[in-house]
Amino acid sequence: MRPVALGVELLKAEHPDALHLGDKRYMLTVDKKDPFDDPDLLGAPTGLPIIRALLGEDCVLGAFTAVISLPGSKDQRLHKDHPALFPETEWSYTLPVFATQIIIQLVLLDEFTTTTRFCKGTHKCSIDKSEEDGTPGSEGAAGGLPAHQRRGLRRAA
Repeated sequence: MRPVALGVELLKAEHPDALHLGDKRYMLTVDKKDPFDDPDLLGAPTGLPIIRALLGEDCVLGAFTAVISLPGSKDQRLHKDHPALFPETEWSYTLPVFATQIIIQLVLLDEFTTTTRFCKGTHKCSIDKSEEDGTPGSEGAAGGLPAHQRRGLRRAA
């Protein structure tokens, strides 16, 4: 069995509830138990101030997940992680931030592991409009701490 195929089989065996996100890419819910229950991780001094500035002092951790991209996985399609709250209205795209996420890269990024591409300004319009007009965005850097609104267009490479 090829190493990647073996990796997929092991991942499915250990985590049968893993969400399949695309080619060789899965998302797992992380159990908040040792070592992932550490307040310095959940309320990281580099990330929490950013989240509080966007959402307010009383923000709530709504999900703690890990995305695993196995070797050779294809780029994701452009997508938004969260739809507009009121997609039938134009003012829905002018609402303040209501959800955000921070991505912590656990491996060094290079030409093989790459990173996530964000499309600037796409949180302010529908998915159709985003794909038409989306400004090719920036990519996170190795060791960076990219944060973005869940309504913005992005693609993990």
